Amino acid sequence: MRALVLLRIAVFGAAWLTATPMAAQSGGAGSDHPEAEAKKNVFSFDLMVQERYDDNILELSQRDIDRVESGNSTPGRFLISTPDDFITNLAGRARWTGKPWSRRETRIAVAADANWYARNDIKNYEIYGASIAQELTASKKHLAMLRLSVTYTPEFYDRQLTDDDASFLAGHRIRESSRWRETNYFLAYDQDFIADRFDGRLALDHRRRNYNEFFPERDNSRNTVAVTLGGHPFKSYRFGLQGTAGVGRLQAHAELDSTPIPDDDISYDWTLFGFSTAVPWPGGRGGRFEAEINYEKRAYTTDNKFDLIRFGRHDDRLTWRAGIVQKLPVDLELVAYYERETNDANWPLFVIPSDDTTDYTAGRFSVALRWRTSVGK
Repeated sequence: MRALVLLRIAVFGAAWLTATPMAAQSGGAGSDHPEAEAKKNVFSFDLMVQERYDDNILELSQRDIDRVESGNSTPGRFLISTPDDFITNLAGRARWTGKPWSRRETRIAVAADANWYARNDIKNYEIYGASIAQELTASKKHLAMLRLSVTYTPEFYDRQLTDDDASFLAGHRIRESSRWRETNYFLAYDQDFIADRFDGRLALDHRRRNYNEFFPERDNSRNTVAVTLGGHPFKSYRFGLQGTAGVGRLQAHAELDSTPIPDDDISYDWTLFGFSTAVPWPGGRGGRFEAEINYEKRAYTTDNKFDLIRFGRHDDRLTWRAGIVQKLPVDLELVAYYERETNDANWPLFVIPSDDTTDYTAGRFSVALRWRTSVGK
């Protein structure tokens, strides 16, 4: 669940440390380059307070949403009281920028992100991270930079799942809470091809996710590689475009020797295509419109023909997002966006679809204030 959201799981955690997914923001292909630092050491601080609404916090199918809202579900099937919720997010980052090597900038940052749900506090979670970015070339004309970040999520509630092994031994269905912790390692090489006009990124991502004691067969690692190209087509106008393509694989632990029945294998091959743009508007303080669309495909690889949920299945997931960023007085920015995500599961012709639990649509709206400041010496 929330694969794309945890490719950017909390809109801010890892994204603040490396780069946001939108074009023409700091540190990504097609981005505006950071202003040259006149001082040797600069300390910068970001703080964001966000309120967002999510109309499907567990990414449930429409039938499951109806079950939650009506209350007509078997005991233990859901631990949430509503399928939607308001979430308060507080995110902060501190960064040092300096030049320990002549004409080559170094940035070191730490960040934290906390999310509180108004009606379903079982979904509360935090993310912590650290990053380093190092310029490899002294020339700004064809700037090359290496970035490394690590983010950690101590606990995230997924949903209630059937514990197949416990159910088999008990002779009836037993549901348990699926929770996991996650560590994500991100390495990127950024390269300018045409100064301030066209650049690219090669990114490697390794994600390790460990589930709680009820679902060890779901422990997994996901490795992805992505190429991003972007830039500003017009020299006199800071209109930004960016495209991304990525491939990877999630490999789950799957079969356990200690269990009496075959365990679920949630492994899948992963493909991503994305496009984003940023359109600034004039004004005393300025701002921009941002839009992004991502297509993700998951092709499950289990060879267990009795796994009617995953055998032969692939998911088509489409996410689009649009928003604005407006500069305000006293180093503040207003950030607002709307995001919509749909998942469409597909099976071979001879398989009876299980759309009841696999297809979903989720809409999210957010308004935030972001404060940025810096001090130097």
